[in-house]
Amino acid sequence: MNKLLIILVCLLMVSCGPSKDDLQQQAIAEINIKIETLKSKKQKECEAQAFLEAEIYVDSIIEAMFLNPINDSLYSPPVPPKPKYIQVDSSVFNSQSSVKPVVEN
Repeated sequence: MNKLLIILVCLLMVSCGPSKDDLQQQAIAEINIKIETLKSKKQKECEAQAFLEAEIYVDSIIEAMFLNPINDSLYSPPVPPKPKYIQVDSSVFNSQSSVKPVVEN
């Protein structure tokens, strides 16, 4: 009788446990979670690397702009000041002695 009870208990435990399909679905769900975790981790690493490379590139452009601004297409040299207007008396234009030709014909 004792052996029959042990066999019956074993059969009940096996039949009442989770089915094979449930175990497979649970394993697949855990694998999918691990895959998504690894994907997000790798994506963050790639974004950090791309940001670092972009930062180095931009820094080199800024440094080149400060060291040699003339080669930059957006650089324009400072505008020199305009000369002051000198007012001339109109009698200077009418006078014959004010301008003499250097070479005579």
